[in-house]
Amino acid sequence: MDKKRKTIDVKACNSCESLQPDLEIQIEGRCFKLNKVLTAGILHFYRAKLNMFQNKSEVLNGINLSIEMFDEFLHTVKDYYKHKNSLWTTENLLALWDAVRIFQNPFLIINCETKVGEIISEENFETIYTKANHYKSDIVLYKARKYLHEFSWKKETDQLSLTRILTFNDFLYLLKEDSFIFEMQDKVLKSIFDWVENRDNQHPYSGVSSDEIDKLSVTTRENGHDNRNSCKEYTKLEDKSSLLSRLLKALKINSVNVECLEEMSRHHLCEQDHEAKDVITKAISFKQDKSTHGFWPPDVHEGDILNYQHIGVLADKDRVSFVNLGNSNYRWHRLTRCPLHSQITNNELYVVSSADFESLIFVLRNKEWKYVLDIPNKDFRVVSKGKFIY
Repeated sequence: MDKKRKTIDVKACNSCESLQPDLEIQIEGRCFKLNKVLTAGILHFYRAKLNMFQNKSEVLNGINLSIEMFDEFLHTVKDYYKHKNSLWTTENLLALWDAVRIFQNPFLIINCETKVGEIISEENFETIYTKANHYKSDIVLYKARKYLHEFSWKKETDQLSLTRILTFNDFLYLLKEDSFIFEMQDKVLKSIFDWVENRDNQHPYSGVSSDEIDKLSVTTRENGHDNRNSCKEYTKLEDKSSLLSRLLKALKINSVNVECLEEMSRHHLCEQDHEAKDVITKAISFKQDKSTHGFWPPDVHEGDILNYQHIGVLADKDRVSFVNLGNSNYRWHRLTRCPLHSQITNNELYVVSSADFESLIFVLRNKEWKYVLDIPNKDFRVVSKGKFIY
């Protein structure tokens, strides 16, 4: 296994090799039915491995690969993103995944699943994620979660479309990991309700319908191994109510606009779930609290004081913007409306410097920084709560 592998370009399959579509492919004596492209690729690999190109006219009745040789064939999956080709498509690699699952060799399964995880993209995410849940593949599911977390920060338009197929635990993971950009919190809240509402039409362990699950492993069943009954091992997580409230609690709901909160509070699922209704109601109360000025910075975590020692805030009419002054890009983030900004001069900058368990607040007024306590309350009103301005 540790020997240096001979480099074989299986993309160089020529036409004469494709003339044997019915060639029998075996691994350790067990026959597998593969499509024409994979069969041609394995034939090319087999000839190159055994230096059989000098007699290309020789017709082979079958190929019996050892586990080691089949693993070498798997390792020809490389440079997928740079050199996509007709051999290493998602469909073909998933067909090989079916084959090694049937063979039930842990070594081949691990190597094949590693390769599958490497080709995850926006185009094939749903297909691979669904099959990974079907096979309960920790390797591929880990890669899928990692991809989706990174993808969520790169794309705004498509990231929520993928949440509909997620399992509950994976959706919860993304929410807890703060995988969605701040500007999308309204859409994320609505996607939570959509996910829970559509769960009736989904398979118990994935986000796709039972009809789609039946289509997943046609190759698997053709090769004499039916994995459909494995779904019996899955138990229903919780009822809808508990799922909704848990997802809402994982969301940074105080970053959602009050108009969106009020809209979703009237949703029929919210009316049926008292715990979820309570989460929404508290968030609305927070937004409308007339005795509190300020906010939690949208991506703050409890006790994460080191990242928020200096926060710049710009008050502008009925809205504010904030910037983390410790960040080199100085990107301003717009925040929701605050009812007490009438007491702050428009476009007035102030900074919160957190030290230990108190917030020291300074205001730039008349080109001079002033400590909050030196400013009359009628001109500037801030309620400081704990480590952060609240």
